[in-house]
Amino acid sequence: MHLMLSMFIAILLVVVLFFLGNYGLIIGIGILLGILFRIVFLLEKISKDIDIKKIK
Repeated sequence: MHLMLSMFIAILLVVVLFFLGNYGLIIGIGILLGILFRIVFLLEKISKDIDIKKIK
């Protein structure tokens, strides 16, 4: 739930920063990329936890 909320806020932030100009667009895209990397590492950690539970 928190992940979906943070993605929604980031998308809104990108839209707002887009209208501020090029610097706002760069900052907004950086925030979105940071959240995407966070999602990837979170999914990787979850899959490792599931693998460990399957072994036991």
